[in-house]
Amino acid sequence: MVFGYDELKECVKEDFCRFRYEMKYSVEHSILATLNEYEHAEDFTETEGSIIYFSIALLLISEGIGIESIKEKLIELIESEKLNTYRKELKEEFSLLEEDLRKLRPLLGVAEN
Repeated sequence: MVFGYDELKECVKEDFCRFRYEMKYSVEHSILATLNEYEHAEDFTETEGSIIYFSIALLLISEGIGIESIKEKLIELIESEKLNTYRKELKEEFSLLEEDLRKLRPLLGVAEN
């Protein structure tokens, strides 16, 4: 990963807010535009993509916006096999991801693995 966990979350927040509030994109288009900012990078990883989704979800929740449109994708991204991949890639920063997932799981109706 090019960015650290918190650094990537902050970049995602800045990008999403730019699309949503400065450029007046809809929530859906802001999500897609934010993902597009990163997913075409040469060294983009599945872990980074997941962090982007989790970061967007937490941002939406903090702003009182529903996450229904990405709920299915979020559930898919927290499967135990994927968590092992994240753990390997994030190393000591995995605890930061776990902290965020503790906030998301109840809203997704997913038990902790």
